[in-house]
Amino acid sequence: MDNIKCFGLVFRGIRRSSILSKADTTKVIITVNAEFIVESNKNIRFKELINNSYSTFDGQIPYLIAKIKNPFAKFEKISGSDLIFDALKLSREKSKRIFFLGGDENTNDKAVLKAQEDFGAICDGFSPPFSSYPFTQNLTDDIQLRLRKFSPDILFVGFGAVKQEFWIDDNYQFLQSIDLSVVIGSGGSFAFVSGQIKRAPLFFQRTGLEGVYRFFQEPGMYRLNRLIKSLRIFLLLTK
Repeated sequence: MDNIKCFGLVFRGIRRSSILSKADTTKVIITVNAEFIVESNKNIRFKELINNSYSTFDGQIPYLIAKIKNPFAKFEKISGSDLIFDALKLSREKSKRIFFLGGDENTNDKAVLKAQEDFGAICDGFSPPFSSYPFTQNLTDDIQLRLRKFSPDILFVGFGAVKQEFWIDDNYQFLQSIDLSVVIGSGGSFAFVSGQIKRAPLFFQRTGLEGVYRFFQEPGMYRLNRLIKSLRIFLLLTK
């Protein structure tokens, strides 16, 4: 598949059917939504991480804009909330070990339990206490100890953007050392697995209104600010 240049970023278009497969080195997957695109055009390090990772289009509006700009290229919309359920299926069928890192403690616990009981996945997780980034050495050591002990094949990191991507980058050598196949910044996807938040119906997904649907499930200034920030993607159409 083709690499796509859009919004001042490079997207390494890969197929959803093969994205979770093992490679020679640990794959870092960044599912890039409108908010990520806006932030990356202000944050050089974040932009470089997207350009150097397996970055995908997460969100119908960025995907449709990219399709208009690249009408003959072959690429897919691949969201974090799709990949987390693909991984659970892979765990059940191929005995892949999955670890959920981050999210709040209640959501993480429920997501792990659902993954085990409803999906038959080999899954564990850990929600560290909220901390500004970079983490203390004690917290970093604790996280690494848990990961080394469980030895996951696929790791989902739910610290939120940009924190999760920086953590993955700063700990990349360690993740390689435990033979991790794939690591994915998962944002709020644990809430979908736990059942606390429902995914938007297909109509909202196909019309690019997933963020609006999520806002009505979790009304508040945090979600409103994210929606407003996402709209700034239209200021980047010429990039």
